[in-house]
Amino acid sequence: MRASGRLAVRLVLIFGLAYYFVAGATRHARDVNTSIGRGDQLAYLWDAQVVYSNWHGQMPRLHRGDQREYPPDVQKTYARQHGPSPLLVGQRMRMPVYAGLLALAYRPTLTEQEFFDTAKAWNIRLALLLVGVLAVVFFGHLPPLHATSLTLVVAFGYFVFKAGYAQPELLFYSLFFATFLACWHLFRLRSTVGSLVLGALAGTFGGLTHLTKALIPPFMVLFLVVYGTDEVVRLVRSRHCGTRGWRTALRWFAWRASAGLIVAVCFLAVVSPYSLNSKRVFGQYFFNANTTYYMWYDSGVVARAIIWPQTDPEGRIAINPGRLPNARQYWRTHTVGQIAARIVDGLKDTAARSYRTFWYLKFVVLYVGFVLALAVIAWRQVGRMLRDHAALAVFLLLYAGIYLIGIAFFVATSDTGGTRFLLAHVTPLLFVCSHVIARSRLRSPTVAGIAISPGYFPALVLVVMGYDLTFNLWPRLMTTYGGF
Repeated sequence: MRASGRLAVRLVLIFGLAYYFVAGATRHARDVNTSIGRGDQLAYLWDAQVVYSNWHGQMPRLHRGDQREYPPDVQKTYARQHGPSPLLVGQRMRMPVYAGLLALAYRPTLTEQEFFDTAKAWNIRLALLLVGVLAVVFFGHLPPLHATSLTLVVAFGYFVFKAGYAQPELLFYSLFFATFLACWHLFRLRSTVGSLVLGALAGTFGGLTHLTKALIPPFMVLFLVVYGTDEVVRLVRSRHCGTRGWRTALRWFAWRASAGLIVAVCFLAVVSPYSLNSKRVFGQYFFNANTTYYMWYDSGVVARAIIWPQTDPEGRIAINPGRLPNARQYWRTHTVGQIAARIVDGLKDTAARSYRTFWYLKFVVLYVGFVLALAVIAWRQVGRMLRDHAALAVFLLLYAGIYLIGIAFFVATSDTGGTRFLLAHVTPLLFVCSHVIARSRLRSPTVAGIAISPGYFPALVLVVMGYDLTFNLWPRLMTTYGGF
């Protein structure tokens, strides 16, 4: 086939898949996501109205859903105390970036249902744009077949399920991956000016990610600790390389340390307006009601029954903090067995919900299973790869462990499962697996006479995905609520 013919076929496939994505997400938004009060969507629409009001110096309309959520006396006090002054966004549980995007689509003349429909349509368009950006990134880092299979898994494994919702998850997942990728390159690419640029990107994307959903501070701290430790170890090991070698090592250390410092500075610069306001109002720079109070209860139902009636629309809790649970109190009043049981229950719940709802789990099993098979069969080559990138491997293992355990722990108080939090880490996981499979220089081992070649893997994924798109995905999409 001529080049022009191949290009035409590719364009037809791309537009056909894009049409499938938009049509499926739109139908799902219309037929499945029908409740504005489900999945915190009403709260996000309220946040958008608050941002719009701050921009235009107006009081936002209180939706009837908010009036049901807060007692009348709290509503009256709130209305009496606030004039044209800026209002706080998100009750310090929801963050302002997504609210700002939705505010661009808001008009005071819209009814509640009209704004809900508009927000869902905007989010579908945003989801398609994000998939396109991720595809460009994948094709810039992976061979075409691997990039294609990864793009389809991300798009139809879970993005399409969450596209038709007034929620920030897809934007958060994409920004989190951008942060992860910049940190990934900082570990792998040792350069001078390039390290500074990557540091600025990592810090800026990290700040934007935090202002979209407040789940990235542990990731940033972990990265800086592992990155800094690696650079110090490299410097110490160079002390026996002679005067010239030592001076070269010092220069490299200065550049790399500057890159780490830039990560921290850019992150803090992006989040500082929000964090300074949090410190002024709530007494903590990174205050979040979920991680400060809610997650330290044994039940989300109990937590909300106690805290919600005493919380105003801006997130101020009219309860003495000393009477609310905290991390120190939780560790003091629970045994190791109780904590472990809570984590195990959370892992089971997350696995069960992932199996019953979205369509990504089988592909995670395929990718991870294939990498593990290669690691077992060709362990010497894999061992060399790990030694060459020891700091990155340590970072990835710690990152996976911390977030997996943290998500499982939080399930008990979320009441909607931990899948929506886990999904943020699926793209980084699949990208790492794709990179290992595509870049490995492993010989093709044979099992029962069959060669296990890394080159065959993306073709297998495409075959499975093609079958699913034809027979399985649409019925699951039309019967699965994706807001949790």
